[in-house]
Order: sequence, then structure tokens, then C-alpha cells
Amino acid sequence: MNPADPTSVPFRIAALLDGPDAAVRAAGLHGVVSALAAAGSGMDADALLQQWLEEEFAAPPPGLLALLHEQLAQTRSELDDEGIAFQPGLPDDDAPLAEQAEALRAYCQGFLEAWGLSAAHTDAEAHEVLRGFALLAAGVDTPADADAEQERAALAELIEFLRVGVLLLYAGAAGSGGAPASA
Repeated sequence: MNPADPTSVPFRIAALLDGPDAAVRAAGLHGVVSALAAAGSGMDADALLQQWLEEEFAAPPPGLLALLHEQLAQTRSELDDEGIAFQPGLPDDDAPLAEQAEALRAYCQGFLEAWGLSAAHTDAEAHEVLRGFALLAAGVDTPADADAEQERAALAELIEFLRVGVLLLYAGAAGSGGAPASA
């Protein structure tokens, strides 16, 4: 997935959102979509996506729901492909580091919100992954003496943690049949 490709769904979502933080907001929306895709088949992801959208936007931009449905189908396909193609919808490497870090935070926050709505099965490993996502959603502090290369390397590691975490949650939900968690 290349978010900078003008024909890609993430690019079209960011363009629809408009504004200086559009890429960050689009990353948060991809977090929502990724959680619903990873949660499995035990719930109605389309209805939950609609519910989440109504709660988050007083007036969603026209066409946003259709693009999110398209992104949901694409993300499911990427996860079904043994996760090889799956990448979190974050800004490209050439985006400013602060924007990439904020997008990572927004992605995790969106993922956690939607995962909670999905009531997907969570085992101990899933809880650990979700705790990691919560720490990322809270924000990432950069040491004052870190140089740009160190920061980029650290960000790349966090993105890989995020990618693998989504895959683990997807595998866990698939293994449980996507059944909702017991109360």
C-alpha cells in the first residue's frame, strides 16, 4: 500500500478529510478499519464502522463511509494473505518525523477504540499487544539527545511492532472463530 499514490484508498481518504492533519486523521481511521478487520468474523464490521463514524463525526464528509468500506475490504484481503501485504496506513518515510509519530499514535488510538467496540476475543498475548498499542497511543517521547537517524530507526521498529501486533491479534481472533469475548 502506497499512501502517496493518488489512486490509493488512504490517499483518497486523506484528500477527503482535507486540512493540515489529514494524513494523521487518515491513519487513525485506518487504525479503526484494521481493528475491525483483525477482530474476525464474529461481528458485523460494517455496522460497527457505521456506528463509529456516527460517533466521531457530526457530519462525515460525503463518500467517507464508502471509502472506509473499500479500505476494510482491502485490509481484510491483506490480512488474509498471511499478512504479507499488510502495512499500517501511515505517512510515507519522507514525511516529517513528527507527523509520522503523531500518525502512529492516532492509528493506535483508532485501533483501540474499534477493538473495544468489536468485543473480539482477547487472550493473554492479545492483552499484551493491546497494552503496547495503548502505550503508543499515549505518545512516544524522544530522548533530547537522539539524532534524526536514531529517531527514524526507533520509529521503524515501532511500526514493525504495530504491524506484527495487528497480525497476532488477527491470528488470535481467527483461531477463536472471531467470537466475542466472554464477560
